[in-house]
Amino acid sequence: MDLSAMGFPGALPDWSDLNILPARAHFYTYPNQESALTLNRDQSHFHTSILLGLTDDSLKFLMSGMVIRSDCVRRHDSGEFQKSGTKLLYKSGGSSFGFDLLQGNATWNINGVDIFQRGPELSFHRALTQNDAASSGDGPIWEQEKIPMIYPQVRDVTWRVDDGGTVLHYKVRVSVKTRAWGVEADMIYKIPTSGPQRQLEAQGELVGKNELHVIPRTGLMAVLPKSFDDVSWFGRGPGESYKDSKQSSRIGQYSSTVPDLFTYYDYPQENGNREDLRWLKIGNKDVTLDARRTESEPFSFTARRYMPFDLDDV
Repeated sequence: MDLSAMGFPGALPDWSDLNILPARAHFYTYPNQESALTLNRDQSHFHTSILLGLTDDSLKFLMSGMVIRSDCVRRHDSGEFQKSGTKLLYKSGGSSFGFDLLQGNATWNINGVDIFQRGPELSFHRALTQNDAASSGDGPIWEQEKIPMIYPQVRDVTWRVDDGGTVLHYKVRVSVKTRAWGVEADMIYKIPTSGPQRQLEAQGELVGKNELHVIPRTGLMAVLPKSFDDVSWFGRGPGESYKDSKQSSRIGQYSSTVPDLFTYYDYPQENGNREDLRWLKIGNKDVTLDARRTESEPFSFTARRYMPFDLDDV
């Protein structure tokens, strides 16, 4: 098997006289990996094809040289962690992932382009609507429970690297300092070796004395670069839709800019949500973030230039 034909320098020795008995193993060391990858510095992995064939005609109906078994071994460029104080940096290929071990913030950079400037993080807040702010609405309850002051606290963090990629596990509590209730959750980041992607699993439960109606909305929030202005999605559109007002919005593929997603009301309030999404893409001319759920259930999204409390403060 000549590796030089596949862009690798040199060739493997002749294995024609290799005799491996049943239930035995033979180990062979690759040529120097650094020199082998000099022709493909932009690649994070390579494949080696292994073919097992017959060396003689001793078996009936099978001729010498016939391949009886083949397989393809994939070799990944293993990433590495670098820890500095409360910061953890993981690099793999052209991607770098930053994790704040104290506050739980996670960043992502691909080839010099920042993807996440903050988050994704658990969020239990949304801007008030005019009905919420009324005396009979939920706004006074949220204010009493200090919902705008809710924030995540990292309780524990572990990480590991294996053949499938990297897993970082945050145990967090999302709560208000002055309240006994909160949400205890697991945030599990997975960085597969198969490509520039990051998977996030989030699950948790309410703890302490609380009532469900106290939390306005459960979801994930992330801060993206301001240049990420192009948005496309498959779901309900083109205008805003919510769970109680979405049947008039048709499901299809739509595109917009972030400012055009904003719905202007006389009373500044929560707006711009889109329901029943299968996928979401947001980015600029250089890079696009593709967000999907691994489960079959649809999701919703809101993208705007303002944080929820900005609308409340108007």
